[in-house]
Amino acid sequence: MSTSVHLFWTGKPILLAQLSCLLFLASCSMPAGEVPMPAGLPTPTAAAIPNPVTAGDETQPDLSPTPPPSAHVPREGLYLAQPGNPIDVTVPDGTPLRPGEPFTKTWRLVNVGLESWTPEFALVWFSGDTMSLYKEQSLRVVVAPGEALELSVEMIAPEKPGSYQSNWKLRAADGTLFGLGPHGNSPFWAKIQVEDIGMASAAAASPTPQATTVINGYIRLNPSDELDFDGVEPVADAMTDVKFVVDGDSGAQLSPVNGARISIFGSRIPTYDECVSSLLFADSIGLVLSDAPAYICFYTDQKIPGYASLDLSQIDVNVLVLTYATWDIP
Repeated sequence: MSTSVHLFWTGKPILLAQLSCLLFLASCSMPAGEVPMPAGLPTPTAAAIPNPVTAGDETQPDLSPTPPPSAHVPREGLYLAQPGNPIDVTVPDGTPLRPGEPFTKTWRLVNVGLESWTPEFALVWFSGDTMSLYKEQSLRVVVAPGEALELSVEMIAPEKPGSYQSNWKLRAADGTLFGLGPHGNSPFWAKIQVEDIGMASAAAASPTPQATTVINGYIRLNPSDELDFDGVEPVADAMTDVKFVVDGDSGAQLSPVNGARISIFGSRIPTYDECVSSLLFADSIGLVLSDAPAYICFYTDQKIPGYASLDLSQIDVNVLVLTYATWDIP
């Protein structure tokens, strides 16, 4: 049996005798293992040759490059929110406010992502006008996918009249910012209209009849208790004005009933003129734990104005304490 040997050399030419000796080692008189190399030639080195793959092989070699390690990139839809119904629980877009007036903006959001929102998540200012002393605040609860959450921020209207918009987003535990829209890129916002101070001064110059307080009340509400601002006892009939509700999805809320209307005013006691000129709504107000009182304005089912102070220090144990005053014009 004959064997073909293919040699590839670089360098100086090889003498014929030396080549013959190399080709026919068996017939040379040199001892085994002592094949002299021509002077000046480089020593050949072995090269790794991959195993051949025939046409019938089912397994092909994986020649694709290994991707380099990369930083953590959240999967599509991992963190995502959508507007609740409604998203603007308080202070709808374009709400008119006086220069320097404090207000509480509350949004209702639904977790439509793949992971729960935890207390390691935060509500953060994103862009636009800040209007708030705090640019971030941590969530207080765990919000599983499919659940809703109400988020509130204490704000103050700017002193200069005009339109203002403060844009906010959520920040995940890993630092990812997300908001609304199919890809979570859009912020949610508070948009207000600060009234012209000249118009406000003119309105203040107009004589206003002096209001008197006809009812003062102090009451502790448990879940499902209803309150008549025209009276002093929690009742549950067609004359009540608000109901304290604790819902597993939406948390604690104060809901107007029987045609009554309410709205968040801010962190100080409102005047009669301020309440009667405020925009009041039939929507519920979300309540969150706080050591500071929050003030609301209201119209009873009998269209009588008033205000209430909400003690939110016991909301975590489902207790709401109200101090309220209902006004009348003599």
